[in-house]
Amino acid sequence: MPEESYRPWLLHAFSLDMLPKGVRTNLIVEAVDDLPCTQLFRVAIGQEVVAQLVAQLVGTPLAWEQFYNPATVALVPGDVAYVARFRGTWPGMGQRVALTDTNLDLWRVTIAP
Repeated sequence: MPEESYRPWLLHAFSLDMLPKGVRTNLIVEAVDDLPCTQLFRVAIGQEVVAQLVAQLVGTPLAWEQFYNPATVALVPGDVAYVARFRGTWPGMGQRVALTDTNLDLWRVTIAP
């Protein structure tokens, strides 16, 4: 199995549409306070606001573009995904949002067979 498949996903949303049809899976969902700082992720964040907040969370606020990748994701059993969700009023076009204790929710989702 390629090394890439061992890296967890970093997503802005989670949908059951990301799971293969007809394959029985169990989801293990845990709220987390932070992202593992030593982890490399396969990034699929398609919302600029979430990408900006994640960059602030990991200490690279000026490089938020590295977290912006509006890709379609297909999860398979064995995958792990960290899901970041923005809570708050959406900013106007081009406006930045500052990370607070309440405007970014994080979950760890494990796709178990």
